[in-house]
Amino acid sequence: MVKLTKPSHPHHAMKSPKTIVTKTIRHLLEKVVHITASVATKPKNGVERIHRLRTETRRADAALRLFIDWLPQHPADRLRQKLTDIRRKASSVRDFDVLKPIIESLSDRLPVEAMEFLRDRAITMQKKRANSLQRFCRRLIERRFERKVRALTHRVVWRGGAVPLDPQNLCLSSVERLAERFEKIVQSLSGDTNQLHAVRIQGRRIRYTLELVQAMSLEFATKPVCEQLTQLQDSVGHVNDEQSALRFLRACQVECHDHAFAIDLERVVAAFEVTINEQMRIVIQNTLEQAGNILARLRQLIQVNETS
Repeated sequence: MVKLTKPSHPHHAMKSPKTIVTKTIRHLLEKVVHITASVATKPKNGVERIHRLRTETRRADAALRLFIDWLPQHPADRLRQKLTDIRRKASSVRDFDVLKPIIESLSDRLPVEAMEFLRDRAITMQKKRANSLQRFCRRLIERRFERKVRALTHRVVWRGGAVPLDPQNLCLSSVERLAERFEKIVQSLSGDTNQLHAVRIQGRRIRYTLELVQAMSLEFATKPVCEQLTQLQDSVGHVNDEQSALRFLRACQVECHDHAFAIDLERVVAAFEVTINEQMRIVIQNTLEQAGNILARLRQLIQVNETS
């Protein structure tokens, strides 16, 4: 059994930028270590634990990306790659949690044999991916993941050359750059699902960076814009989930081409695709409106920082 230190909580009343950066990174990475160890050792990992694993790795990665000039490049890059690997494996498991209700929604349009085929295929694939995730997390813990994380936090020192920005101002400066990129992506938004997904990713990066701002200061009201970004992610995420479901159904369609229900499944998949395309048009319109409100709030937040 792996014995882990309880995650510490950052205290940002101290004035030293190095102390703030160290405590912030350590706090977020320790949470990743704990949830990784939990996934590695629990016999069954539910939806909430997988969600936490994905969320904590994203938050930690946002901090590593933001404070990259405080960290040794190669160890930080290797750790970020590990976080990406964990997140991707966890996301592949999560996809099937979302897939289950979508499959069940087709029960009134498909024969019993087809539904059994889809359920069995989904369960088999989810178990395979869940086992792969658990093995990966177990290997990380066995290879002293916690020690490597702690070693990185003991090597925090400014490497950027000039005098470092205050961490809070660094966060807000990063938010400004992220917002500019967010606006460009939104302006080029069309009916392409990849562009819609890019909006979601960029919005998520802004939100996690704003959470770092909030953790370091109570002066800036970041909660309202974070809530708006969450709403945007949820609406766009619903389309992404249905696109994943569509890919799953198409793969099943290929596998069951010689089954009696193949024609029924083909008809349902075609209708499902039409529904997704209609929903996407609505989501894009809503996204443009939501993004406009988010950008207005971000500009206001940045202006407050510049005048304070």
